[in-house]
Amino acid sequence: FDETYAQYNALQQQCGFDLSRHAGETVTQYVYSVTGYDDAEDVRLELLVRGGTVIGGSVYTVAVDGFMRGLGS
Repeated sequence: FDETYAQYNALQQQCGFDLSRHAGETVTQYVYSVTGYDDAEDVRLELLVRGGTVIGGSVYTVAVDGFMRGLGS
């Protein structure tokens, strides 16, 4: 992983996931729009799925000054 993915994986590890185990594998990314989340705008839910199992994900805003949280955070 480059530095960006290493930082993202650190977030995943805080939530019990570890994407380094899946480095080089093909996964499916699902992204959903979320409404009513802490009154924030443009919120997305991202799920990373491999073989029918969620292996990671996050909730984030697309705003420049937004946030990113791991699943279960």
